[in-house]
Amino acid sequence: DGLILSEDKSMVFLTYDDTLKEISLPDETERIYSFAFYPCRELVSIRLGKNAAKFDKCAFPNTGARSMRVHGKASGHLPTALERIMVSEENDTFTSVDGFLYSKDMGTLLAAPEVIPGGNVELPEKTVRIAAEAMKGNQGIKKLIARRDLEEVEASAFEDCFSLETVVLAGVNVIGKGAFCECIALTSVAIEKADVIGYNAFSGCERLEAAKIGSVSIIDTGAFYNCAELQEMILPENLKTIKDLAFAQTKLKKVSVPKSVESLGEEAFYGCYGLTIELYDTLESMSGKLAYSWDPFNDRWECAQHRIVVKNSRDDTIRYVVYMGKSNGTSSKYRETVVKGGRNYLSFDFP
Repeated sequence: DGLILSEDKSMVFLTYDDTLKEISLPDETERIYSFAFYPCRELVSIRLGKNAAKFDKCAFPNTGARSMRVHGKASGHLPTALERIMVSEENDTFTSVDGFLYSKDMGTLLAAPEVIPGGNVELPEKTVRIAAEAMKGNQGIKKLIARRDLEEVEASAFEDCFSLETVVLAGVNVIGKGAFCECIALTSVAIEKADVIGYNAFSGCERLEAAKIGSVSIIDTGAFYNCAELQEMILPENLKTIKDLAFAQTKLKKVSVPKSVESLGEEAFYGCYGLTIELYDTLESMSGKLAYSWDPFNDRWECAQHRIVVKNSRDDTIRYVVYMGKSNGTSSKYRETVVKGGRNYLSFDFP
């Protein structure tokens, strides 16, 4: 029926007919190999038999979104017709609801169809985890809603979902590496609480203007890196750690770092031109490294215009203000000015 399987039918390797509209796997089939159905863009439905227990990476039809790049920018995708993934009622590993594939107990979302009427995905009450790459490259989803707390959104779960516009999460322990990376239509993120927003979790979401996070402990390296339109971010009071490049290359203009923050990574706000940063004197950070970045091509340090306000952790009074940026009238020097008590100015130029 258009498939190449092992002799005992326990494994399906690939399809030799990529015009198939429907695939129904034999009950003997236990495993689907990588890329088995990947090129089947006309495929409407897949049915897994009672013994199906494993599918490898990129087993299901894929839009090829990540490969559709021009100079590194997302430029489109190849649409697929997949409407539903179905499972035999006798299967002990998987189950299917509305065409979405879940673990048998529905605790984990494993895979999704490409055609999603209305584009809204609201996770079932039982679902607490979204598997790695579960919806990577999916162009049918426009809005994600989770009304209960999740344990984890795993790595690359929604990476390259070019149509995803809104994410609303009640709570999540961990948002994994690149979970929403390169979702170029994403404009709104609302998360009531999170423990960790992981490495590059929202990086490259170039239309994201505001992220509302009620509570978070760790914002990992590059979490919002190159969110080119990000202008509004209120850091919650329980935040402990902001790692390197977390908000680099955004449009943030003012950031108040809470007293709870114990560690602030290098270049966390690099490339945020005209930024005012308010922070406390107890912070483990070198103020200069918030603004400066080494440019290996020109063999020099580069800096945006920054105003760094350092406050006393005991009474919130301002200890001093540092202005950093290029000196007027020259492109080769920088000027740093320290303002103490509003009257004493220390300034110097340097190469």
